[in-house]
Amino acid sequence: PVANMQPAMPAAPKLSSARANGRRTILEQELNNERNALAQAKQNLADGRIVKGANDTNRDARIRQLESAVLDRQQNIQALQRELSRM
Repeated sequence: PVANMQPAMPAAPKLSSARANGRRTILEQELNNERNALAQAKQNLADGRIVKGANDTNRDARIRQLESAVLDRQQNIQALQRELSRM
């Protein structure tokens, strides 16, 4: 019976208070950076949508790229918020 026993998994180490605070500060800074980048990406998208005279294919591709940038920033913000909520 002893040969069939699995070794216990070690518990996840606890972060020290100072380390946890430093991690929180970094995550909050990253969240602020992503919010700023999202605002810029939204502005770029709005500007891209009003550009006239561009080849429709190129314009459509550019708009898809700008929409993707907005979505990426939104997903990054959600991930950072989730991480912060776990702390």
